[in-house]
Amino acid sequence: MNHPETKHYCESVWDVDPVKACNNRPVGLAWFSPDCKHFSKAKGGTPVNKNIRGLAWVAVRWAALVPVRMIMLENVEEFLTWGPVVDGKPCKKRKGETFRAFVSALTTGLSLNHPAIADVKNALGDNFDLSVIAKGLGYNVEWKVLKACDYGTPTIRKRLFLVARNDNQPIEWPKATHGKGLLPFKTAADIIDWSVPVRSIFNRKRPLAEKTMTRIAKGLEKFVINSSEPFIVPASVLEKCALPFITEHANGSSQRNMSADEPLRTICAQVKGGHFALVTPIIDRQFGKSECNSVEKPLGTSMQVAWVNLL
Repeated sequence: MNHPETKHYCESVWDVDPVKACNNRPVGLAWFSPDCKHFSKAKGGTPVNKNIRGLAWVAVRWAALVPVRMIMLENVEEFLTWGPVVDGKPCKKRKGETFRAFVSALTTGLSLNHPAIADVKNALGDNFDLSVIAKGLGYNVEWKVLKACDYGTPTIRKRLFLVARNDNQPIEWPKATHGKGLLPFKTAADIIDWSVPVRSIFNRKRPLAEKTMTRIAKGLEKFVINSSEPFIVPASVLEKCALPFITEHANGSSQRNMSADEPLRTICAQVKGGHFALVTPIIDRQFGKSECNSVEKPLGTSMQVAWVNLL
């Protein structure tokens, strides 16, 4: 829907013939975002998949088969540690060995005696002409780890970007626009619609998990009770919510809570029930029905319990 004139291949990237896909035409820009979960520190201790870990070699395949003027590759910063897999786990002693081989193949050449050649064969197949990467593809390659919040996006998402050019033009990196001495960071509060009615964490058909409630309690202590400068929502909606913070309620191994007036953390895809929650304190009766009260108003009769709304 977003790209109606684009031809989409709903199949393995290895089954697509670069020459046929490009109709023998040169390519101005090729963007690659190989699967990152077998590099990311968020993956945990699960053994890595050797085939998925080698997906980045598809960039070399395209550059070797069609004239590609510029290549961009995006991944997690741990991609720099790409190395051989031993017994289902990355070898710590040879951390970064395969990444350096990948860069050598794109630039000045990779020796056919290099230990990474086995990975190249495994990824590109026996029919791939290894002499092409032995000679080198002649690209100028640079890479940097960039934070999205430094460029005006309200998230601290950090990613590695690799750029390769073979047109003798310089690789130019964007200058940070937000941060210390620059424009202030955009925050989670900037993208929250404060006018949207919130849903209470109480009176739910299915109660929140105990760890989620613990997380909320810790967040209230840090960002509301013990905070010298708690964040206050805009005055126009102050009666609906105040002193909010963000809690990560889909992470069973972490108790992360974040202030609403700083960039949001990375949002993971396909998390059941959502990844982050907005938490704000209001006042409600412990028993019976109530329409709730603002924390900025005088307390009503027999009000006994402070609770939080969860959006």
